Amino acid sequence: PLSEKDACFQVVVTRSHTYLGHLEGALGTPFVLPPKLTKYGHQADLLMGIDCAELAIYGRRKMGFEIPYCGPRKIVKYLSQTDTAATGTIIHFGFQVSILYKDNSPKGQLSANDLIIHAYHDGVEVTPLKAADYYKPNMAYKLYIWK
Repeated sequence: PLSEKDACFQVVVTRSHTYLGHLEGALGTPFVLPPKLTKYGHQADLLMGIDCAELAIYGRRKMGFEIPYCGPRKIVKYLSQTDTAATGTIIHFGFQVSILYKDNSPKGQLSANDLIIHAYHDGVEVTPLKAADYYKPNMAYKLYIWK
């Protein structure tokens, strides 16, 4: 338990208690590779710092699922592969994990104009997929949904 002198308050604004709503609550959180456990809890849970896979896991944990924080390689253990891109789909590039925020046309297919939410460089942001530094047309990726 925290002593009164150690206590602090944090306000997290979300539009909903959905998966994407919780991810939106992390917007602006600094990118930290890899986030660590502190004496007060995990940096991702505390929104002190987060990386790509931990962002995806953070939203799920906020929904009550007990998923340990892990990197891009180990997160697939908690996911099922899918062929359809939809809001909330995990996009796995091997070294980077992003989440489909808005599926723009063509629907059901990942495209450069789709919006993603990801933790990269400066922190958590929503951006068009084509604006992500790591995105290249025709690059390999896999789509996943949570088990």
